[in-house]
Amino acid sequence: MIIIGGGASGLIAAVAAGNAAGGDNVKIIEKNERIGRKLLATGNGRCNLTNINAASDSYRGEQPGFCASALRMFSAEHTIEFFNRLGLVVRTETDGRVYPKCDSAGAVLDVLRNEIARLNIEIIHADVSRLSFNRDAFLIHCTDNRNITGLSVIVSTGGRAAPVFGSNGSGYNLLTQMGHELNKVYPALVQLRTSFADIKSLNGVRVNAGIGLRKNGRVIGYQEGGLQFTNYGVSGIPALNISGAAEQGSDIVIDFSPDTDSDALLRLLVKRAANLSALSAEEFLTGFFHKAVGRLLLKYAGIPPKPPVSAMTWHLNKLAGVIKSFCMPFSGVLGFEEAQVTGGGIRTSEFNPYTMESVIRKGLFAAGEVLDIYGPCGGYNLQWAWASGYLAGISAARYRNAL
Repeated sequence: MIIIGGGASGLIAAVAAGNAAGGDNVKIIEKNERIGRKLLATGNGRCNLTNINAASDSYRGEQPGFCASALRMFSAEHTIEFFNRLGLVVRTETDGRVYPKCDSAGAVLDVLRNEIARLNIEIIHADVSRLSFNRDAFLIHCTDNRNITGLSVIVSTGGRAAPVFGSNGSGYNLLTQMGHELNKVYPALVQLRTSFADIKSLNGVRVNAGIGLRKNGRVIGYQEGGLQFTNYGVSGIPALNISGAAEQGSDIVIDFSPDTDSDALLRLLVKRAANLSALSAEEFLTGFFHKAVGRLLLKYAGIPPKPPVSAMTWHLNKLAGVIKSFCMPFSGVLGFEEAQVTGGGIRTSEFNPYTMESVIRKGLFAAGEVLDIYGPCGGYNLQWAWASGYLAGISAARYRNAL
């Protein structure tokens, strides 16, 4: 049994298969000098290894429901139990995010490496160039001219995001060589770009706000939370989470006061103007918004900075509108180098969601980011890697044992 790719989904697939079929029958082929390199960078080095709220309706892809059976069979609770058995102590934090108690991604990788060693699973460092099938076995062709044979194969090579860790989309080629189709791939969970003329005035500013993308006059993909402005656009978890809808949008729309509806906001501004009537207009929003944000809001509401607040009350309706719906032209997203995951991938309709086995070629399995499934920030994508990898490993072992 051959597992191509030693990332999160490949490592758990190896452990699952090794426990079910014997570790001596399992081999991992990894092109990097060390397995699990990308895993070490997750969660800013802390490894947000799952989310207790992970469910199929959180995911995106051609068939988001494809992940439902894997997530039921190996849920976030199963992930926690699995790592507890390997010796990892975890804790649950805000929004259901689960981290190692020691706050070290290295600990997650270490317990997996320990289990792989205990099971006598062989790790082969090689770069796979081609996958073929000959009579009753798969042939894995490596760039160093080695050929490795396996009765079953799991492709868990990841996507194209974060190529610094070796992600180059090679698994797409391996699976298309076996007859599978590739949906368009694109950077996901990535920062948004804007051509907004005044964006540099906000560089480095952090706000709690709502953000969405406008399409045909309607805001789509809206989320609230901490945003950070950059000299090219908008970052922060809500911006990353809506980036998958980026190609569909024409404007970035920001609500700078998401906890206040439009009517309540206008009443608040009117009361504020009465209390602060002696101040200049440029001081009106001091204490309400960051100074750079306040200056920008006043500018786009058409309020000059020098007159007193008492002279600007007739602008308050427009100011409220600008605060609740501040538009910046959308000009794209950053590339795969900055993306956390890959959107798109191999079509899930060509795999059995209950086994992760190809419906085109028996004995061929896939797991993780190589498939057209991804989730939001917060442990969802690692949970998909664990769930799909575990299911693929168990299924591949059963396939081999039945031969």
